[in-house]
Amino acid sequence: MDSDLKRRQLDRRFASLGEALSWMLVPGKRVRSVREALRMSQAQLARRIGITQPTLARIEKDEGEGKLTLKILSRVAEALECRLFYALVPQDDDLEGIVQRQAMDKARRLVSGVNQSMALEGQGVSEEEREALIKETARDILAHRPASIWDEDE
Repeated sequence: MDSDLKRRQLDRRFASLGEALSWMLVPGKRVRSVREALRMSQAQLARRIGITQPTLARIEKDEGEGKLTLKILSRVAEALECRLFYALVPQDDDLEGIVQRQAMDKARRLVSGVNQSMALEGQGVSEEEREALIKETARDILAHRPASIWDEDE
């Protein structure tokens, strides 16, 4: 399966997650919230996991600080009779938007360097021509060297 198709499929999946993600993505007290909703004490959950209550208290604290490993969180989820979901979700854009923005940034750097050289020789282009050239360069990069959008040097 090509990367464009994969990206479109992932974007559709992210879009369908909607509000469910807003709660899951906020770091903090998910373990505690679920445990309390189940009316389970720290000691009871700790026994189900096979750890001590102070260790569970530390786990709940570590969750809020982003220090939990997936292995530990998976054990806790299982003891809570829950499923653990692990997701990498684009921050502001969809994946396609990230790719397009990165291609434009790369093209802007390339065109800027060339335009500076041309300006020194009295052959600079207008802002409108420069923007058109940037868009054309971005399309060319994506068509022929898409992985290069992540290269810093060029």
